Amino acid sequence: MLNLWAEKDHRELDYMFYFDVRDISHRKPMSLEDLLFNMYSEPKKSKEEVLQDIKENSENVVIIFDGITDLSSLSVVKDLMENLLPDAKIVTTCRPDQSEDFLTDWPADWFRVEVKGFSDASIRAYLTEMLSADPDSLSSVLNNLELFSLCHVPMYALMVVTCIYFPTSKASKQTCTITEMYSNVLRQCIKQHSSIRLKDIDNYLKENREKILSLAEIAFHATNEKNMNLTTLSCEESSVHFAFLGALMVKVAPTASDTYCAFLHYTMQEFFGALWLLQNPDQIREVLE
Repeated sequence: MLNLWAEKDHRELDYMFYFDVRDISHRKPMSLEDLLFNMYSEPKKSKEEVLQDIKENSENVVIIFDGITDLSSLSVVKDLMENLLPDAKIVTTCRPDQSEDFLTDWPADWFRVEVKGFSDASIRAYLTEMLSADPDSLSSVLNNLELFSLCHVPMYALMVVTCIYFPTSKASKQTCTITEMYSNVLRQCIKQHSSIRLKDIDNYLKENREKILSLAEIAFHATNEKNMNLTTLSCEESSVHFAFLGALMVKVAPTASDTYCAFLHYTMQEFFGALWLLQNPDQIREVLE
């Protein structure tokens, strides 16, 4: 959406603001000026004039709240919609299983679009399309429960295909191992979350080794307990963790819910658990037994 907006070929002045709700969820209530300007760079001049133009021409404003269910109070969003910028387009994202409780008292003129992960049938169709030139690789993924399950997340399906097509060495045309594939997913999540250059990923991993291993320990114990909700991890923890985690709301009463962290896919939790185990080899025999 941001890309399409930036490439529009007309001269009409309009505005688009994007917020990762995790960045603003624990802030105190904000004014419109604080929300739109202090989270970004303020206009170099005529800030009041820009703000006035936004208010008077709210039909030219798009505001995106990504991960809206992480917002502790919806008052700032409803205030924008009803009072401050009544004609603005407000785009919110949340997990499908959270939307019903969350949007019950929203205005009637909102539109819902649900983006679902791949189904088994669509995974097979995607892999068949992408790997049709390599029947052996196609068969190896279709018959591997862990890899096939990982492909329910479309980004991971793309990475599975990419890893299979990328040879592990110049001398070998064999596809990479599952461990290498998960390592690539880990590195990609780091790159995507931290917006760092490809050549800086190794240094970033070294600098944040202890934080990553602390997450691995949490993943190990949670997996042992057959639990995918990381109850021992606060959603306010290190940002490194959020390269691999998402917020998950669990309803505990008709009008109450608890928020937990969870890995983007349960097999990534298992990978992190195995990572911790490899760092603590004295535990391996006990685990295997």
